[in-house]
Amino acid sequence: MCSFSSKSLKTKFKNLAVLLFVSALVLSASVGEAMENGNWSYPGGNNAFPARLTPKGLNILNATSIRHNSELKDNNGDDVPITYDVRAITSSTNFLYNTGEKVLGGYLALYSVVPLLDLRVKTPAGEDSVSGVGDISVGISNAYISKNWQIIPSLEVIMPTAQYDKNDIVSLGFNRFIFEPYVMLNYMSDSGFIVGTKTMLDYSTENHDTDYKSGQELHMDYAIGQRIGACTFGIAGYFYKQITDDKIGSHTVKDSKAQAIGIGPSLVYSSKNIDFTFQYTKDYAVKNKGEGDQLWFKTYIAF
Repeated sequence: MCSFSSKSLKTKFKNLAVLLFVSALVLSASVGEAMENGNWSYPGGNNAFPARLTPKGLNILNATSIRHNSELKDNNGDDVPITYDVRAITSSTNFLYNTGEKVLGGYLALYSVVPLLDLRVKTPAGEDSVSGVGDISVGISNAYISKNWQIIPSLEVIMPTAQYDKNDIVSLGFNRFIFEPYVMLNYMSDSGFIVGTKTMLDYSTENHDTDYKSGQELHMDYAIGQRIGACTFGIAGYFYKQITDDKIGSHTVKDSKAQAIGIGPSLVYSSKNIDFTFQYTKDYAVKNKGEGDQLWFKTYIAF
């Protein structure tokens, strides 16, 4: 249960650092949202507290979430007076293999994320729903670990592998590549205080079926908490800012830069080789995208 064990927190966090990282590597493929449709490619707040990873071998992280957007915001953050309702149920599984090899002083890991999506949408154009496998992503990470710090530079590529039809109201895929370099920075004190961040930059290629090119997106997930025994209590969320405008062909889409902030409570329970995370995130300060909330349940297993 969530109580102090016989081991000291100092020893726990020393072991945690040796066991490496993984919490945020189930990511961008998690939910079918894109700037082309008034939303974005990454489910903000997915990265919570640092988790564990065996020095070598397979690790599996599943993130299941329910996302509901009931309002669409304009460039001033005001409601757009149209019918708009989006519900997304997502179960994304990250298969991560830590090679156990050191490259440039860091521990090299390879991974792939496979998302299962169930999407239901109501818009002025009508209602639509779709279920199936979303765009699959692949990535590479190199983790630098010390007693209290984790620094993990990575690169992920989301590939246009899923069903897409420009005539559908909603599709499972983006129909474009998304290149996402990112850095995870995690701090764990001997007393159990934890701060985790993951800073990402998304670059999207053009959707050749629509000639639409989404702007570049800068965003950061964060988590702050305190570990007490087997549990970590805290808050988690995200900051998101689109830094370049969208384009249709050679024409810039005016007032298309989106932004949002998310925050909510988070609870992590850790046992020998399994972690469970419960998290809720609410959107604030939203512009040019859908506003709503998201409930997460995550399971991490190290073999």
